[in-house]
Amino acid sequence: MKRKPPLRSWKDFFRTSFVLVWLILLNFCWQSTNPHFRLTGLILPVLTGLIWLFHALRKSERIYIPRFLIPLTLLLPLQVFLSLRAIIPAASMRFVPYTFVILFGFLLIHNLLKTGWNSVVFEDALISLGLIYSAIEILLVILWYRSWWTISEFPSIPPEGYRASGLLLGHPNLFAVFINMLLPLVVVRIFKTGGRSHRLLWASVLILFLASDYYTSSRGGWIGAAAALSFTTVFYIIPPILKKQESIKEELGRFISMRRIPLLLGTVGIMGALLFLLNRQAQRTSHRPLFSSRGYIWRPAWNAIQQSPFWGHGSGSFPLLYISDSAPPPAWISGHAHNLVLQIWLEFGIPGLLLVLSAGVLLLTALLRIGRSSEKALPVLAAVGGALGGILTHHLFDYALENPFLPFLILIICSLPFIFERPQQAYSVHNLAVLSPALVISMTLALVFFKPFQAKFEYWNGIDYAQARDWDSARSSFCAAQEIYPDLPFYAFQCSLAEAYNLEDQEKPDYSPAIELLTYALSGDPTWPVHTVNLAYLYWEGMDRTEAIHLMQQAVRIAPDMAGFHLNLGWMLEESGLETSAAEAYQNALLTDPELIFSVFMQNSTLRIGTTRKVADLLLSDSGNGFNSNSEKLEWMGSYYLASEDSVRAQACFETVLHENSTNTDAMIGLAEVYYRTGRSEQAQDLIDTALFLSKNIPEAYLTHGRILRAIQQNAEAVQSFDTAFDLLTSKSFSLEYYYNVYGEYAPQVDLVPEYNHGNLTLEGLEDLRWLAEYHLSRGSSDLAEQITRYIDNESNR
Repeated sequence: MKRKPPLRSWKDFFRTSFVLVWLILLNFCWQSTNPHFRLTGLILPVLTGLIWLFHALRKSERIYIPRFLIPLTLLLPLQVFLSLRAIIPAASMRFVPYTFVILFGFLLIHNLLKTGWNSVVFEDALISLGLIYSAIEILLVILWYRSWWTISEFPSIPPEGYRASGLLLGHPNLFAVFINMLLPLVVVRIFKTGGRSHRLLWASVLILFLASDYYTSSRGGWIGAAAALSFTTVFYIIPPILKKQESIKEELGRFISMRRIPLLLGTVGIMGALLFLLNRQAQRTSHRPLFSSRGYIWRPAWNAIQQSPFWGHGSGSFPLLYISDSAPPPAWISGHAHNLVLQIWLEFGIPGLLLVLSAGVLLLTALLRIGRSSEKALPVLAAVGGALGGILTHHLFDYALENPFLPFLILIICSLPFIFERPQQAYSVHNLAVLSPALVISMTLALVFFKPFQAKFEYWNGIDYAQARDWDSARSSFCAAQEIYPDLPFYAFQCSLAEAYNLEDQEKPDYSPAIELLTYALSGDPTWPVHTVNLAYLYWEGMDRTEAIHLMQQAVRIAPDMAGFHLNLGWMLEESGLETSAAEAYQNALLTDPELIFSVFMQNSTLRIGTTRKVADLLLSDSGNGFNSNSEKLEWMGSYYLASEDSVRAQACFETVLHENSTNTDAMIGLAEVYYRTGRSEQAQDLIDTALFLSKNIPEAYLTHGRILRAIQQNAEAVQSFDTAFDLLTSKSFSLEYYYNVYGEYAPQVDLVPEYNHGNLTLEGLEDLRWLAEYHLSRGSSDLAEQITRYIDNESNR
């Protein structure tokens, strides 16, 4: 076999490096919430593609267009049309430029393959990208285990399984899709590669990919991985057998010989062990059963489709449709239908389904034609077939195409076999036929999205100011974004909030501009009850108490599971002298969240104290009322006995809960508090360390941790824990998931006006924060001390 000249090898190496860096930049920019990076991510493939097109024009080269790209291209005008019919058109239109960039970037790569670039260049780039991402995820796994072993005996097994962050692609399930499309490429290389050392190398890569896939804890991803490996093996083995015209039965008979029975038995044993590990990992990461959890999402998806079966609802509409069909926010929101067919039908209607089906048929026809005409293409076809099989199987239970980087990679993999397509079989046009529409569409998109991106830049400046608590500057930037692009309610929400915070210290603030903005925003997006609460408080501060109570009652009707809404309604009614109605609201709040019984807020008036005693007696006597499970009741009873200084019964309750569920962090925190109060500081420290290891976003855990550290005279470390607790208490946001799913935007942590009372601070927490404020004041941090004091006053003095 003739060796390639060294120059060609170096050329492929540099091409692979270029593609790898290019893909990393695209992924980083498309994944970023920073509009500067997002815009760079949109410009980069268009600029690269236009440079290539002008180069082709200079050389008078023809442009190759895969036939399956034509129906996919028709999705672009359909997407624009349906976005105008969407629930929030401005939010839906944000997907349009990504569709164009994906298709245009793919056309560039397809032609590079057709005009001299080796398909191995793109395979190596994709595998290298997978190696980098998998190595980072496995490193995080190692650090997680190391963190556990620093607070436990090595090598004890953690009480809970680790789930990969999937941060580089936005979610563990998306990371699983990415890995599954690479597994077939690696498997084919194991089959093809000669030499034991090379096979061991690729087997190591496969093991790394499978390990990172395992830690995603994606059940759909695991099923997709099994499908990808199975399809790849079948597609690699069967065609050569058919070409030899040998009986598959005879070939299998030779394979299943007596001497291979131990190998088969070993394989079955390994698969059994793997199933055990997968089941254990799913349980340790607290997954609900796959079909029941998906059914909970598929039902509202199907209901939404029935509302508009032909045209669908437009891109990105599912979260709002899900909210209208299921529990309103701040309940969990599904960002997609978790099924490929349902998602496409819901967004693009029957025309979109037909276009995608046409693209699939054209792609399958082209791949079969390539396989018949070129034997060299069979390994690549096996890898592509395995990848598509795994992706389609995974998408029976999930939907990953919301991340534009993944459909782009899928199209790249689909294009790999076309390097073996004969020129006479390929569809080509003159380069001007592509260059002209590409320029027109690019300029049109640039004009259409000029204002949205201009607004994004202003908004991003506002985020920086808001995080620095410079509310005057934040208000200016948020409101400038709203004025530039008033079609997006999101900016009006943020502008009104910043306006409210900016007026916080004024003696007689005028909230009318904030009220006007918030009313306008709610007219465009009425699904978010947190902003109805904000509007209620703005009216309350503006002395229109009747309208404030009406709006708060409206918020309670929309989201009856939000204890804080009931609590604040009760406060408004009590302040208005409507004590009977206020007591009913307080009771609803306490039954929705019994932990509020221990809050300082509920001890600050005779009415609240009386309601608290009444509800506490009810909860102690009634085994089911107010609790979802017996463990939840035992947790509450432990806290009740702890508040009553009955440490013996509190300990018994928490220990019973931990006996049933050793990973219950609330019970760990409660038991650590018992140990702390009874002088067992070392045991308390071990328990609270475990609780913080399992969950790092519970403020009560950091407060308890700080108390323990203070008891052993470690004040500096205690301050760190109390500071973290304060940050968690004040930065708790109900809106982050909502904003990301509906608008694709990041928001400052604050989503409630300053006057809103959370009511979740306990007497012990009050004392901890007072000590913290005094500590910071003694160290000269007067601004921070003032923030803490203001929070204490808001929580305790109403």
